[in-house]
Amino acid sequence: MTPFISWGAGIKKHHDHHAASFADFLGAGFEDFAAKPEKADVKQADITPMIATLLGKSIPVNSVGQLPHQLLEMHPRDRALALKSQYEQLLAQYRELRSLHESVYLSSLYHKECPHFTRTDMDSCHLMIRKSIERSEYAEAMEASLSCIGKTYTGMTYYQRYQKNLLKLLISATLFFSLVTHGLAVLQMVCGKQATHENAYAEDGFLKDPASLPSALSKLGLIELVFLVVLLVSWGCQRLPFHFLLYYLSPVYSLSKLRHQLKETREMRVSNKTIVTLILVFLFLSETIVFSFFERRFLTLGVILLAASFISRKWSVAKCMPVLLLGIFSWLPPIDGRREQTALVLLA
Repeated sequence: MTPFISWGAGIKKHHDHHAASFADFLGAGFEDFAAKPEKADVKQADITPMIATLLGKSIPVNSVGQLPHQLLEMHPRDRALALKSQYEQLLAQYRELRSLHESVYLSSLYHKECPHFTRTDMDSCHLMIRKSIERSEYAEAMEASLSCIGKTYTGMTYYQRYQKNLLKLLISATLFFSLVTHGLAVLQMVCGKQATHENAYAEDGFLKDPASLPSALSKLGLIELVFLVVLLVSWGCQRLPFHFLLYYLSPVYSLSKLRHQLKETREMRVSNKTIVTLILVFLFLSETIVFSFFERRFLTLGVILLAASFISRKWSVAKCMPVLLLGIFSWLPPIDGRREQTALVLLA
């Protein structure tokens, strides 16, 4: 938290303290000073509309801060007009986000209007604020502006996170298919069966002959093809950025790997001991992923498991060593930007 002190013309003065200078206002020390003035939580983004209002300028178009009107010493009419101006500035951003989502192909399928701030709500806000100011009911106008600003923030958040649930579904599907695939691979190792490789691939996993690529693609299952087409059409119709393809195509890749792994383990006879082992492996993988969000050192366990899978494919130790070295980075201390860390940089 960073202290923010406002002082000067246009700033509301404390009613119990009258000082001739800032030094008198500061008092004996910071603790004495902190106990005197009224306090308000101000975000860094809120400073921009505050300075613009004090200077009598328009709030920048891309500003997302909320005007801290409670800190301003202004006539009620000027304060009501300032809040109305900020509402219109934020409304312009909301309309731009809304138009971007409405411009998708098949909008009836891929666009759902924000239920918290509809066109009717926008018209109602405009009418309510305008009539309150015309009737000189500035307190009601400020209250209406603050309420409409809150609805605008809700609408902006809705469109900014519009892909959140779908991305969570795609990532969850990728993670699930990957966990099942690796679990079956471990099960295959426990049962003493080695994975078979297609003739089109060399031992290091690369294609022997680039001309065999079409034949390899032709082995893609019908389910993967349908899944791939649906995801590509969904990505294209929504006019998403290219980096979203990573999220949209990763489930197809994971599903394809799972199907090939199922073919290799189809005829295995699984004992109760093997089932328990598989459950423990799944538990280990999922808990490693979960704990990595809270403690980054758990990422080393995932790296070790990745190296173990390479060893099971008869990779040499020299090829696996670079993978194992990745596990060191999660144990390195965080870089302090205030100090020189030349040794760590050279080690990295």
